[in-house]
Amino acid sequence: MLSSIKGLTTVVLTVLIGAAVLLFSNTATAVGGSELVDQQSWGVQGTPQVDANGDVVLDDAGRATYTYSETNNFETYNNPGFMINQVGDYVYVGGKFTELTNGQEVIPQANFARFDVHTGEPDRNFTPYVKRAVITSVEHNGDLIIGGEIGRYNDNRQGEKGIGALAKIDTATGQLDTAFKARVFGGNSVVRDVVVADDGWLYVAGNFDTANDGGDAVAVEGLARFNPDTGELDRSWIPKGLGFQSFWGVDRSHNSDVVYVAGLSQDQAVHHGFRGISSVDGSVVWDEFVPTDKPEIKEPIYDVVATENGNIFAGGRQHSLYIYNELNNMAVVANHVTDEDISLRANDIRRPDVETRRKGGDYQSVKRFGDTIYATCHCWGFHETVVGSLAVFSLGTLDLSEVNGTQTGWANGIIAYDVNTGLRKMDFDPVMSGVGGGWDSLVDSKGCVWTTGQFDSVGLGDAKRNARNLVRFCSGNQIPGGGVTPPVVETTTTIEATTTTQMPLVEETVTTVAEETTTTAAEGTTTSQMDLIETTTTLNLFETTVEETLVETTVAGDVVDSTIEIVDTIDSTVTTIVDIVESTVEETTTTIASTVAETTATTQVQVVEAAESASTGEAAPAVAVTGSPKYTG
Repeated sequence: MLSSIKGLTTVVLTVLIGAAVLLFSNTATAVGGSELVDQQSWGVQGTPQVDANGDVVLDDAGRATYTYSETNNFETYNNPGFMINQVGDYVYVGGKFTELTNGQEVIPQANFARFDVHTGEPDRNFTPYVKRAVITSVEHNGDLIIGGEIGRYNDNRQGEKGIGALAKIDTATGQLDTAFKARVFGGNSVVRDVVVADDGWLYVAGNFDTANDGGDAVAVEGLARFNPDTGELDRSWIPKGLGFQSFWGVDRSHNSDVVYVAGLSQDQAVHHGFRGISSVDGSVVWDEFVPTDKPEIKEPIYDVVATENGNIFAGGRQHSLYIYNELNNMAVVANHVTDEDISLRANDIRRPDVETRRKGGDYQSVKRFGDTIYATCHCWGFHETVVGSLAVFSLGTLDLSEVNGTQTGWANGIIAYDVNTGLRKMDFDPVMSGVGGGWDSLVDSKGCVWTTGQFDSVGLGDAKRNARNLVRFCSGNQIPGGGVTPPVVETTTTIEATTTTQMPLVEETVTTVAEETTTTAAEGTTTSQMDLIETTTTLNLFETTVEETLVETTVAGDVVDSTIEIVDTIDSTVTTIVDIVESTVEETTTTIASTVAETTATTQVQVVEAAESASTGEAAPAVAVTGSPKYTG
């Protein structure tokens, strides 16, 4: 009976919260190109080089030159930003930068910083000392595990060799988690990818030859896995002899005991930098990736992402993003390519805001958010799609006019793809320019899309501005400080919902008094905070059959700018707001703030489905990022 009562009392809550979830989800994955608005004024950069007269030194193209932080691995990659992630109210950015700037003010801060997710302003109280570049990260239980070169974090030595290339940060304090014992070092001493997989292990990939957890050091070959809570090394899984000079990407299958690894091959004639290995013993279980007809060319695959539907996305320096499906015998789904198309160039088909005849095309990072894959890239040319097969290229002479595929527009540093079909999402098409392009991406809790790397400018015409290597795209109706401008909504929807969709009653039955919730927006204002909605549910117990519940929701108002926040204290299982003490049901008043979503009607089916979801405690997140399961190894 408790389950049924909870389910009935949360119908209205589910409808309101569900509307906010739908709104944020849509803005994250279906932002129209004409509606994209860059809302990030702060960014990261190196220290500008100046001559004896104090003037900034320009390169041959007239761009300012910069000095970046000390690095052993990324001298040839002139990208200040390499990593971006969100924990709580902050967006963390890592790279090899030395400064934060908004064009007027400069804040000295090297390699690791964080920005307020609502305002985009830097956190001036977060000033850790990080000696070398921060390249990758993964959130785990509210903390942030970072990888890169690092070396020192707040000068915590942990022995004569510092902390190596891997660390765990307590985001509440900004300090190093010294209880986390995982360490990797040696070789080039760099971590390029970290992921907490479905099996609970923290997988670490890069160029290092030693791993440790406070015990005896273990010889490894750029790949290891740890307990993400304690940092304990899994000494039973030490893959060797995989044929890689170094690793760049790693992810584990959601459907089988396979770990996909990407990197630079030792022998291009044997494999081309992308393999599947066993998560049980580390042996090679899939090795059929051969994208080029020049085996002497050694080009790395930079990143790989596995999805629940079996699609595996791998992108790299071949100017390509390759998609295989592991549930269909690793059949090729699609192959996306970015480069120059001579036939289009001859017809003068190009964007007016970017340099003509530019190529580029390296896919440098692949991230999954909900139903969208965001691939960041060194790509400023045309985009081509080949479905069902791989286009075989002679690298160095790549020309999309010779590719038998489908022309799918321009590429500008970041491209969106559908997780299920593998095809490009054409409604996400930002305009940017730069040289190095994107190295990482993020969809934040507000639904805005961030990317970092090396970007000179963003936007067209009068809206064109300096990108400062950190860009935050929101849809046109999102307000920087939080919230969304609601559309005109003037509708009343009446729905009948019965308890037949709930769990069976035990012994007693219940009748819920009809509820009416009315939200009215203030009129004649430009920006306003909507009043909190107070929903009071009164329950009466009867020993009779279950009666149908009438729920009437009326939303009326003019166009206003509203800032809505869902109260943090709402339990993830909303139904716990009802307490039954013996035979008396106490009145429960829940005050929430919700985002008014664009809608013309709420159907009977939607509310019933929302009630079913509430009864099981399941609610879709605003951004469905693959989580970090509890360690089970």
